[in-house]
Amino acid sequence: MVTTHVYQREINPSFASDDSLAVIYAKIEPGSRVLDVGAGSGALGRVLKKNKQCIVHGLTYNPDEALLLQDAYDLAVQVDLEKEALPNNEDMVDYDVVVCADVLEHLRNAHEVLVQLVQRLRPGGRLIFSVPNVSHVAITVGLLNGRFQRTHEGLLDATHVNFFERTSLDKFCADAGVLVVDRDAVYRDLAKTEYAGIDSTALPDSVRHYVERLPDAGVYQFIWTVVPANENKSSALPTIVYPSRPDFDVVARFEMRVYFDFGAGFSEVDSVSVFGVYGDAMQDIGIPVPQNKGSLRAFRLDWPQWPCAIEFAQLVCSNAEGHCILHWNGAWSEQIIFDQCVMLTARGESGFPLLMINSKKSATQITLTKPEDVAAMQLRVGSPYRLLAGFASANQSSGGVQHKLDDLKAIAEQQAELLRYISAQVVTVQDQQYYWQALNQRLDVQERKLIELQQNFWVIPVFLKQAFNKIKLWKRNSDRQDGAR
Repeated sequence: MVTTHVYQREINPSFASDDSLAVIYAKIEPGSRVLDVGAGSGALGRVLKKNKQCIVHGLTYNPDEALLLQDAYDLAVQVDLEKEALPNNEDMVDYDVVVCADVLEHLRNAHEVLVQLVQRLRPGGRLIFSVPNVSHVAITVGLLNGRFQRTHEGLLDATHVNFFERTSLDKFCADAGVLVVDRDAVYRDLAKTEYAGIDSTALPDSVRHYVERLPDAGVYQFIWTVVPANENKSSALPTIVYPSRPDFDVVARFEMRVYFDFGAGFSEVDSVSVFGVYGDAMQDIGIPVPQNKGSLRAFRLDWPQWPCAIEFAQLVCSNAEGHCILHWNGAWSEQIIFDQCVMLTARGESGFPLLMINSKKSATQITLTKPEDVAAMQLRVGSPYRLLAGFASANQSSGGVQHKLDDLKAIAEQQAELLRYISAQVVTVQDQQYYWQALNQRLDVQERKLIELQQNFWVIPVFLKQAFNKIKLWKRNSDRQDGAR
């Protein structure tokens, strides 16, 4: 049997972004009526009453916690929400904010409780909850080593009965009939969690690199704000249907890091990771811009950390009103600095220029013509194509990749011109045999050149692939013609 204990918490009112209660505290307006569900030792209510003059009611199932709340809260009630309904108290209604800080993961009837709680909101009120993220890198690394270690508190608290990652949490909210209006999170590296003793460097480098860069690998807790999905707050309990088999596919992703300069230069503090999906020809990737930091002066895109080619369509920056501030299609200007990468004139399968990434530190820096209040960015690119090591180095050698691409294009044009010439000149079977033999000899030479150039790199534009295939087709036709004669 798991014994209960008091969840002791402290809050820094100056707002610490790695503490869920501090994040929730910052979201509550002064003078609000607040219901704190699962109040623990009462840390949140104390600072709300002291600093924001809020009216705070608290619920807890733990008798020891209930005693701590008596003097700190305006109303404290002991109730086990798994066994009892919310108290039918006339004072416990019309709340501006209901808080469920690390509560829903403990309840077997979490959907039912969430439905009951939103009924206690006044019109325009909101419910803020935090839950741990089961897809945090600490848990993933543990599972890769065959371990699922429960702890006294934290991500795998021994009393947790519900486990959420982003997709399942979205479904949980939809099933409960609430609408998510704000998605926030607390981020913690592995070293700052209760699993700091795990040595992730024991994993193969490629595996560790991948799991550490999954979209929510650093999310320790989700902090979401929800409201009733409609004005008529229904008391009907949700019917939850779970699939008999997992209904998701594994998606391979690539990472890019974006740094923002708001006047103090580039730093990890003002940076975000964004992710694309391998295999998608062209995709739109939203870049969240840190807010309340002032006007943006410049930003830097750190591309995937391995030699590759990316088809680049555009980057668009807009303000809060949706007006376009910057639209970049890859063209060079004095505002753009390419570092260990180059935009080629050659184009990819969708018709956009190829951006060649040469090293692990390839980046593109863009300086705005004047400081702007940027609210959103969107990048449209294709899936990266890995390059052989020799291909990236060739770009820095004499002639460069562009020169080699020009050579290949010239070869393809020669083949097309040769085919047109033969088609116009050949009129007899004898002439055809002569010209097919001559063509076969020239094709052997050109094919060897193509193979030699192809060995220098992995990615070849579509027109070159087509030319190579045409050479093989012409040779087969030639052999058949000779056999027929």
